[in-house]
Amino acid sequence: MEQPIAEVPPPFAAAGSSLFPAATGMKGSNQNVFRATVVEVDCYEDVLEKITPYAGKNEIFILGGSGEVSFIELVNLQKAPVANTVLQGNFDISAMEGNVVAQEKNKMSQVTVLVAGTDGRIRGGPVRSLIAKSSVKVIVSTRSKGDVHDMVSKGCSMENEHPPFEEQAKHLEDVVDQIYMETLKELNETSINTTTP
Repeated sequence: MEQPIAEVPPPFAAAGSSLFPAATGMKGSNQNVFRATVVEVDCYEDVLEKITPYAGKNEIFILGGSGEVSFIELVNLQKAPVANTVLQGNFDISAMEGNVVAQEKNKMSQVTVLVAGTDGRIRGGPVRSLIAKSSVKVIVSTRSKGDVHDMVSKGCSMENEHPPFEEQAKHLEDVVDQIYMETLKELNETSINTTTP
């Protein structure tokens, strides 16, 4: 069940192309309105399978998520495949972003999730599957984080002020890559169990 964020209407798409209502034109001061929807995922449901239908014929962007998950299957590296890519236990979603793209009859998702275990460590990376342990909420939109960042950057009026998000975004990409590699290494060296006794 989707619930619009307070004061933020749901994303729009062409009529009949997705679960979102049809769009109306945005003019004047409303052209930079940010629109998003919260998708609720029930316990034991696959988060990615739940949000994929919302793409319809359009690309949707995942801007964030919260809740507990119990099963995470990471994408296996094609150049250096590993034996184990599965995390099981109790994890809280710390960060979640990505997109779902409709390609002919198929929908392709590229979603990255970082989770915190009961041991306090952050693990994660690009995922193939993500199973909810309790109610999970995912924020989706037809506008990407980059679009939102551009809106803010264009609002910077100081002559020598640099866009505030470019360096941060690059740094975050590096951090996520490092966490992903460390998670795969740990998975294939030890047995991770973060289930609370």
